[in-house]
Amino acid sequence: MLGIGLGELVILGVCFLVMAGSVLGIVLLVKHLTGLRGAVDAARAEFLQVVGYPWASPLGGDPNRTRSKQTPAGVFTHTFDVRAEGSSQVTVQAWHLAARPAVSFQLIEKSLVGAGRALLNLVGPIARTLTVKFPGPHATGDAELDARFVLFATDAGTAAGVVRRTEVKAALLELRDVSLLADEQGVSFGDPSDTNVYAAGASRTDVSPVPSIRAAITVHQRVERLLTAVAAAR
Repeated sequence: MLGIGLGELVILGVCFLVMAGSVLGIVLLVKHLTGLRGAVDAARAEFLQVVGYPWASPLGGDPNRTRSKQTPAGVFTHTFDVRAEGSSQVTVQAWHLAARPAVSFQLIEKSLVGAGRALLNLVGPIARTLTVKFPGPHATGDAELDARFVLFATDAGTAAGVVRRTEVKAALLELRDVSLLADEQGVSFGDPSDTNVYAAGASRTDVSPVPSIRAAITVHQRVERLLTAVAAAR
């Protein structure tokens, strides 16, 4: 006999179970992480296929913060940055279509217009403040649009006609926190936060990035649809 008492046997048994449980836990964790990596890779591949340029994580330190592609309407570019707001990190994004529109204007979500007509938004180059460029505000003549947006334009009648077009209005109402700029440089859309991604199905409680990637696909498609519709309006 080894001279091991009942107490020692119990302790050894507990240690064995803990070790076995730890090994099992590690095995399960590795399987989970492997499955998660596969799901993320699949979502990234879907993003590239559908959107036309690679997905990049702004919180992952990706150095490439500008992606672009050629479309029938012109070069379509996406730019993002990450900024601290209080204890949170928010992504500010801009999309630009290099296609000159028929009329210059800005259409802005009412909640984004602050004192002195400064916008906490991102349109064009990375910047957190944009001053309204055109006279206004003007009504669009559409009650549904006027409930959410303000229009700034030199030729308000023509600009209102553009945003009232069926395809432009439908694209506008799909998006949140709208800041739309049309000028001689092209057509741009700015998103000052992650609102559109969350509205498209992502959640702040998501552990996996997969829901955010799939929601981002929807957002990028919606913005491209809007900018293309505005550029084509004549």
